[in-house]
Amino acid sequence: MIGPKGVEVSIGIFSRDMTRIEYRHIRGANLRQSLFNRLMSIGQILVSTSGMDTELVISDIKRPVYFTDIINSRLKDLS
Repeated sequence: MIGPKGVEVSIGIFSRDMTRIEYRHIRGANLRQSLFNRLMSIGQILVSTSGMDTELVISDIKRPVYFTDIINSRLKDLS
């Protein structure tokens, strides 16, 4: 979920791992797509924070370019 205050990812069916990072802690969001991923319009979004290189990986997301742009535009609004 890409919300107004941050990014939240929930992983798992039987047990659930949830990670939430507020925009003020995010340094950037990058896109990773192979040729096959581009053809299928899926990819990975790599969210990095000031503390680590890549804090959060959102895998197999549809329309990753659109969501990466949303995250980066919200980061620009903070600065």
